[in-house]
Amino acid sequence: EEISRISTGQHYPLKKTTIVEKGEVQHIYTTDSPVTIYGDTDSVQGDSVINTNFGLFEIWRLFETSTNINVDSDKEHALFDDLMCLTYDPNTMKSIQLKVREIYRHRVTNKSRYQLTNDDSVLYVTGDHSCMVMRDNELIEVKPNQILSTDKYISVDEYDELYLHDANCVEVEPFEDEWVYDIVMEDNTIPYFFANNILVHNSNYYKILGVDNLDDA
Repeated sequence: EEISRISTGQHYPLKKTTIVEKGEVQHIYTTDSPVTIYGDTDSVQGDSVINTNFGLFEIWRLFETSTNINVDSDKEHALFDDLMCLTYDPNTMKSIQLKVREIYRHRVTNKSRYQLTNDDSVLYVTGDHSCMVMRDNELIEVKPNQILSTDKYISVDEYDELYLHDANCVEVEPFEDEWVYDIVMEDNTIPYFFANNILVHNSNYYKILGVDNLDDA
């Protein structure tokens, strides 16, 4: 309960479920909290365009549409109930709209900025943002400074159809005292989203799950 309160600013009571199996009693403790623990702070520039179920939005404008914004230290979290955005399903190898858990932002100063380009789009990301590329016919996650000239971006056209494009990435002038943004997808098995029609990785996070005893909780 305390982790939920600290992380979200809201109280989610601890729930106990009792299971009896083969004469043994087991108690499972859970909460309904949408708690996330972040593994990194990779981010895209505020004017990056996101394809959503409500249309195309620059990510900073999308952030501002939330009616539930929480402040946690140096990050601000915009939570959503009905927002979806375009992502990539590696199982079907097609683009698909899936639910967004939240968008968060934080302010950076003198942080490295990289420019990713395809035929029609330019995307600016922080140096620690995870990009998705096809390398040797495999989709892999890399940082901008690890992108090879032989890599391919997965991109989408105006009809949300996928195509591969040569990966072009260069370091440009750093971010200077500005907000940068990232998306957290609801389904962590498909942790991607398209920004300016280029596939990137969403923020890493871990969900707090049920435990077997109160001490662990």
